[in-house]
Amino acid sequence: MDAVLELGRVLGGSAVVNSRGAWVIISDVVGEPVATLRLGTSGTVLDVADEIDTDTVYNEVVGSFEDEAGQPFYSVARVTTGPLRVDGPYGANTRYYSSDLVTTQGQGDTAVQSVLDQSIGSQQYDVQIQCHVNPLVEVGDVVALDGWKRPLVGQLRKVALSGGAYMNVTMRVSRELS
Repeated sequence: MDAVLELGRVLGGSAVVNSRGAWVIISDVVGEPVATLRLGTSGTVLDVADEIDTDTVYNEVVGSFEDEAGQPFYSVARVTTGPLRVDGPYGANTRYYSSDLVTTQGQGDTAVQSVLDQSIGSQQYDVQIQCHVNPLVEVGDVVALDGWKRPLVGQLRKVALSGGAYMNVTMRVSRELS
């Protein structure tokens, strides 16, 4: 199983079993939507979960390093503007970082800035949606969600049918936070 999952990663995606029971590779690149899920009186979406895990979104990185003589030094990078600023509504969420490869202040400053940029750059998160069964969508499809707080486009990562007329889907969304 690990080999199949690794093969999917090597091929630029994720290996999953589709609705027909066959292994397929879902590309990590999200293209144009092939379907739209709609909320509202004429829509099929019943509920969209409002919780998003932000535990891995750091707006401050503190690096602890040693120079070649073994003397400690520190580097700090933080978001100072926008909604993710450390003194803003999100608050401070600090990641601590160290590396034996960093031995100068310049390297430390560059390293913590790089870790911060990765954290606040393109984030992926999963949105849980409950809707009426739609046999036209399957795992790997790129779909749009219309009529919610903001329009979303993402890739379906999971489709779970219930015993009734509803299904629960997990849509992976990429969003620029900076």
